Amino acid sequence: MAACAQVAGACKRHDHQLLASLDLEGLWDVPAGWEASGEGEGSLDKTVNTLVQESMPLGPATEFVSGLAGRAGGAEAVSTMLSRLATAIAGEGSSE
Repeated sequence: MAACAQVAGACKRHDHQLLASLDLEGLWDVPAGWEASGEGEGSLDKTVNTLVQESMPLGPATEFVSGLAGRAGGAEAVSTMLSRLATAIAGEGSSE
């Protein structure tokens, strides 16, 4: 099991390196293209999870969110991401 954890950790580091080397314009298009029908919901959750990491693989969260909000469909994506984040945080506090 330790080997699996080590491999998973290595994969996560490589993901961060990959994300950091990508063009933000292209990255913004993925969550901005999210539709309420459910298509792309995974990309919103992955984006939120990435933005809250201390290592900031996408750069400062405020800059990424500002850029996303400026895209067509981006404001709705940001609103949905913040709503999900707030729900998750509120859920963590209610288990006590």
